[in-house]
Amino acid sequence: MAIVGVEERIGEVAAYIERNHDIHNCSRVYCLSLWKTNDPSDFNDLTVDAKRICGVLRCANVPPTAEGLALALMMHVDDARFYLDGIMRSAHPIMRHVRKYGIPSEFSVITPELSRIRCKYCGELISELPCLICFPKKKSLHTKKVKKHKGLPDCGIPTEHLAGTDEKIAVMKERAAAGFSVFCKGDLPGIGYDGQRKRGIREIIHGY
Repeated sequence: MAIVGVEERIGEVAAYIERNHDIHNCSRVYCLSLWKTNDPSDFNDLTVDAKRICGVLRCANVPPTAEGLALALMMHVDDARFYLDGIMRSAHPIMRHVRKYGIPSEFSVITPELSRIRCKYCGELISELPCLICFPKKKSLHTKKVKKHKGLPDCGIPTEHLAGTDEKIAVMKERAAAGFSVFCKGDLPGIGYDGQRKRGIREIIHGY
């Protein structure tokens, strides 16, 4: 398969934007936002374009710049810059999670029409962001442990830190702040000192 040159690709994107001129202008003037709601609580509250940017940042072989994102996602550079700045600057717990771990595959989004984005890990063309080959969706967002803790969803990103350690407690705090269960199915087992583990959970839930 022939490799499309950069100039040819830029021309193709420009033509696509020209065909959708009214839609893009409306988006820039009226509708640009990271969130679909004024009180976001999980990843489903992100707009489609925001999810796509998050997915590209997690796994796509694309420069993490407004220009690179705009070319990959068939959007105006100004739009891409708006979303990128918002994701990088936002203090919302969900955005902090995205910056550190990426968007979970359970909240994947289809790539735009005509886009040709490759995964930086497996090299395959991506039809959904993030890449479902490298980050497959789990069969269920809930594990037995999660169901015991108010049915909160599993974050899907296990930590290598052992239970009871200060590092693991910090990770659990981040999960709780982002609306996930403090436990994850793939976490490593504890260090055998149950008192430390109980202290960590008490600190997260009660603050002391």
